[in-house]
Amino acid sequence: MKEDEKRLAAECEALLFRAQQTDEREDEQYGRDGRAEDLPDEFQRRDARLRRIREAKAALEKEAAEARAARLRELAAEQRQKAETALDPSERKRASTRATQSEQQADELSPRQDDDDTDGGSATTALPAHRVPTTPAGEPTEQAQRNFTDPDSRIMVRNGVFMQSYNAQAAVSESQVIVARALTNQPPDQDHLVPMLERVRDNCGQLPEVLTADGGYLSEANVAYCENHGVDAYIAVRRKDDDGAELGRLPMTPAQEVRWHMHQKVTSSAGRAIYRLRKVLAEPVFGQIKQALGFRRFSLRGRHKAAAEWGIVCLCHNLLKLFRAASSLRTLA
Repeated sequence: MKEDEKRLAAECEALLFRAQQTDEREDEQYGRDGRAEDLPDEFQRRDARLRRIREAKAALEKEAAEARAARLRELAAEQRQKAETALDPSERKRASTRATQSEQQADELSPRQDDDDTDGGSATTALPAHRVPTTPAGEPTEQAQRNFTDPDSRIMVRNGVFMQSYNAQAAVSESQVIVARALTNQPPDQDHLVPMLERVRDNCGQLPEVLTADGGYLSEANVAYCENHGVDAYIAVRRKDDDGAELGRLPMTPAQEVRWHMHQKVTSSAGRAIYRLRKVLAEPVFGQIKQALGFRRFSLRGRHKAAAEWGIVCLCHNLLKLFRAASSLRTLA
């Protein structure tokens, strides 16, 4: 956008200079009766593009300021907690000062606003949202991007292909009924496990006894949450760490220990039997939505509208499941 802004501004200036020369010649020949609508199409096209780029830049800068302010408030909360728990009085004072400074910087960048849920869920843990990469001053970095068609969407990778997308989440019961759903613009799945489990609890009255999830949901925090809340979790683990080393090598970090123990659990005879159920419970749901219902892309733009559309799709899937279940019961009767 920065390069296009400079190029288009220069082109528009050159075209305006040429237009002024042409107007002067035509005024001498035809009189001064021209109108703004008489500007050449090539100028109007570039001028419209230039305005759109500047609007997108302004929106991106505002989003970056909000993202930086949110991060500063998170840091302030951490410092407040440290100020309450630190044993050293001087450290408590420093933490309180840093927290106050972070809060002041956040308010300068973006005043506080009431948070809105992405899809009307009532879970206590908010859904994750992608944040624009920013500088410490709250300005977007050179790598920050904004889509002109749907600014709420983000670039995500699926099967090695980059696409402008949303991340649609669904929790499925043993009967292939969707018991919780969500839609965000955060590409990684890790941050979605806890919010989705709390949506299951809100909708069903309790957390599941057993959980299976693919490797994208594995994290030290997610495993700890499941253990603390009595959820027997089976989450897939890659055989190697990100650096290519085999699992189980010593010494291990806490995160590597969690991965190793989960790997042992999932690859045990009992774990294999439980995780294998994903092929007949969870994975077919997405296949049915894509193939049977023909839903492969969103028709609406914007995070809230896309979330509502995903809710309708999940509702249609559940109605079909319930209809078929009722039909089979009538047949048996």
